[in-house]
Amino acid sequence: MDRLLLWVVGVVVFSGMVTVNSTNPGLQMKVTKKGLEYVSKIGVELVKKNLNYFTLPSSSSSGFTVKNLRVSSLALPYFTISPSVPDNGMKVRISNARFDIDGSWSYYRSGLFGFSDSGSLDISVSSIELSLVIGVGEKDGQFVISTSSRQCVSNYGPIHVGIHGAGTMVGMYVDDIKSQIRNKLRSQLNEVCHKIVTKVNGMLQSAKDTKLVFNIDEYAYADYSLVSAPKFSEQAFESLHKGEILSRKDQQNVSVPNPEIPAHTETSRMMYLWLTEYTTASAANVYFKAGVMEYLITKDMVPSEFSLNTSKFPFNKAIPQIEKIYPNLDMVANFEVTSPPVLNMTTEGLKCSLVGQLDFYVTQENKEEAFVFSLSVSMSLSASVSVNTKKNAITGSFTLDSSSFKFAESAEILGEISANVKKLDKVMDTLFGTIIPKVNEKGAEGLPIPSVSGIELVKPQISFGKGFILIATDINHTVSLEYSNVMKMYKDIKNYNPKDEL
Repeated sequence: MDRLLLWVVGVVVFSGMVTVNSTNPGLQMKVTKKGLEYVSKIGVELVKKNLNYFTLPSSSSSGFTVKNLRVSSLALPYFTISPSVPDNGMKVRISNARFDIDGSWSYYRSGLFGFSDSGSLDISVSSIELSLVIGVGEKDGQFVISTSSRQCVSNYGPIHVGIHGAGTMVGMYVDDIKSQIRNKLRSQLNEVCHKIVTKVNGMLQSAKDTKLVFNIDEYAYADYSLVSAPKFSEQAFESLHKGEILSRKDQQNVSVPNPEIPAHTETSRMMYLWLTEYTTASAANVYFKAGVMEYLITKDMVPSEFSLNTSKFPFNKAIPQIEKIYPNLDMVANFEVTSPPVLNMTTEGLKCSLVGQLDFYVTQENKEEAFVFSLSVSMSLSASVSVNTKKNAITGSFTLDSSSFKFAESAEILGEISANVKKLDKVMDTLFGTIIPKVNEKGAEGLPIPSVSGIELVKPQISFGKGFILIATDINHTVSLEYSNVMKMYKDIKNYNPKDEL
């Protein structure tokens, strides 16, 4: 019986950790009362689907053995998870619960008048009450989390025991046997609260020390670890998370201020999630340092009317010296971002600024490439942002708003030149058009939203504020909530080390 109730509370603890879980965090989450009510329903389903995991130990006394005891049915008419405001925590309450146990019995008596018998039995316990408060707070600058019991299994109704198949001799002992079983079960029920509190406190301590990190790709991972104790109100609880994208090789933090997230009172959706510029700035910093913001443009990537040939318009007009020294040769252009992109979240949407350099090379007859000239480039982009519910990620698709470029340098072999870069306007627009799809490839991969496998976002809605994106969403579980699956998900998050995949 203690394993059954421990699992009920384990569901609550795990659900609380994966749903939640620095004054201005990079990521903030709010789970409303509506969301907690849904988690309660998941908890009931989980317990009912995993009854086969819960058994009672066999016992023997005076020749009578009870064995093969398993929970055959469970009723949880009142199972709730709600904020416990005075205690700054979550309250788990089970009322009027009932469970039934099936098993078998056998009896053996030796001696001159020895005999044996066996049969089946059933046990039912009703009116079970369980109440736990999971308290969260801070003390002396340390994150403190603990559990206390209130009216914990202090009330339960009559324990009914039915013994079936008993012969005449065993029938004489039936009342005594039932009394023994009732006493043993009462003793176990009275020990359950202490075991639950001890177990849950251990799980909570482990959860407190666990970093919530999620892999993105070979270059980066997201750290969504808690940075302070969650805060509870009558209608919701909120948690503050680091929300930083980190390199899997270089562990330097990004020195970008965290925008302030304004107060929010809406509670019509199950969950609200704020992602700030701090998260996107740290991502931009990681990928810039990784050296992956570089794109090669070849002649087959541009329309024929904008040929990358030294003897064709516009290059023969913009920089005539190139055609004289390298006549009728194809060129390639290499675009490299020269500083971390700047992403600004505004009330009108996501804006991005890119600064880079476009280097042109001619492909000589011996297939070697020779540098000819370079342009400094700046681009302003807008992004449409969406939530990929299959990947549980925030994705972005960029469009070019404006661009500019100017002559930067040329190869010594060209001598002193006076480039008429205005003649490159149209071809540059085309070249920029080949760069944006490359940027969108990274945008389509997206930033992961902290979640657990099998939990999907339902009808997420995105809105923008100054320095942040707000996602309002409901949630739904989509996989079988078997005990082994849930514990595997917990261990995958708890034990993930970004260096393991390097």
